[in-house]
Amino acid sequence: MTLFLLGTLLSGDLAHADQMNWSAGTAHVLPGGRKEIGLFGPLRMGLENGRELQVHPGWFFVSPHAAIKQDIFELASWNVGVRQSVSYPTLLLRGLARSGIGGMLAADAAVPHIIASDTQLLFTKSASKDYDLTFWGELSLAVGIGENDWPTIDSPLGYYQTAVYQNIFGLNAGMRVTGRVFGQMHFKTDLSAALIPLAGTPWSDSDSEASGIPDATGTWTLTESTSLLYRFNEGVQAQAGFIFRYGDYPYGRNWHLLPTIDVVFGW
Repeated sequence: MTLFLLGTLLSGDLAHADQMNWSAGTAHVLPGGRKEIGLFGPLRMGLENGRELQVHPGWFFVSPHAAIKQDIFELASWNVGVRQSVSYPTLLLRGLARSGIGGMLAADAAVPHIIASDTQLLFTKSASKDYDLTFWGELSLAVGIGENDWPTIDSPLGYYQTAVYQNIFGLNAGMRVTGRVFGQMHFKTDLSAALIPLAGTPWSDSDSEASGIPDATGTWTLTESTSLLYRFNEGVQAQAGFIFRYGDYPYGRNWHLLPTIDVVFGW
């Protein structure tokens, strides 16, 4: 399925494209030739035929990856889009397997060659010229080749993805509302739920049974994030907000509140 969608996005001639600046997280794509990049966010580039290419320059050489998004058709006033990404996170994970500063895995951890993909369907409806509602669902897949002996990274921003790498697949779904507050001030708010079906099963190396906490299986997380955005013009957008995450980790259930800040440039 992933290879089919990737091939369609790369070679297909899909005519429909609802193009819009500052459209991250929706079914819309950037206009052809438009580029946007954040100080901490990815580079997004509008391509021909209504496609959008996404890479993160700061992470590309330590965790090679790329994503393509396309708004493919309209259904009952909803724009339907697909985003397909492929990544090779092994270099980054092996770099984190060290003692001392920056080490998040044991120095002797054996990280296999991992190929991962995320296939995301997005449904966006414009309630007015100032407000958009987006629903999305995502299937994450991963396959590891070689010796595999390393734990998940049980941090709020690292657990879900590393659990997918170790447990074949994960499911993620949510909704996003974006709109104008007043003038150049905008907002975005997201609510999502993630599930790792095989975590905590005999397939997994989870140590939840040894911990004596039967419900600490590391199978799900709930996330809510909200940001305020100020658009100085079509070339600069500043944003600040928070991410609240409550999840079932291998060591038990916990919550985290993290601040977020970024400045996005477009041209």
